[in-house]
Amino acid sequence: EDAYRIYNHDPDIRVQYTPETRGRALSFINSVHGIFTAIDPEEQFYMTAAEIDSGEQAIFSVTREYTDFQVITADKNALGMLTVGNGCGGICTRMSERVLCLEQILMLLIRRLGFAAVATQVAPCSAHDDAFRLPFHPGMAQSDAEAVLRQRISLLRTQTRNLLAP
Repeated sequence: EDAYRIYNHDPDIRVQYTPETRGRALSFINSVHGIFTAIDPEEQFYMTAAEIDSGEQAIFSVTREYTDFQVITADKNALGMLTVGNGCGGICTRMSERVLCLEQILMLLIRRLGFAAVATQVAPCSAHDDAFRLPFHPGMAQSDAEAVLRQRISLLRTQTRNLLAP
């Protein structure tokens, strides 16, 4: 309900985003649901010991409830800790090839919207994350940006032992 109010009535949102963009956001919001399932105590114990924060614990744990899912996260540290954490092997097995990292999402967006459109949108965020800063600094060519993203995806794929989606 809050999302409908914000996307349909908030004057700042209405000025900043087109009706089409707000409609896509609302469609997405309608297609997902919150996580209300308690974290499995045993999994929580192992993930806490691996120093995975509670938000990622909730996301990783809820995958027990589903057979058809994908996990989207920018928390590379949590993915790395999950793969080496004692007792976390079962979580890794069920999440194998089901995780999308930020760099993969950026590649998908470039393919869908074009490099210029994505670069324009991420430029204001470039100081906050290397996934934005490295491939989207001023003057970066699309081919170079995509090479940086592919390299980061490859490195993360190695570090996370096949958690990333193909």
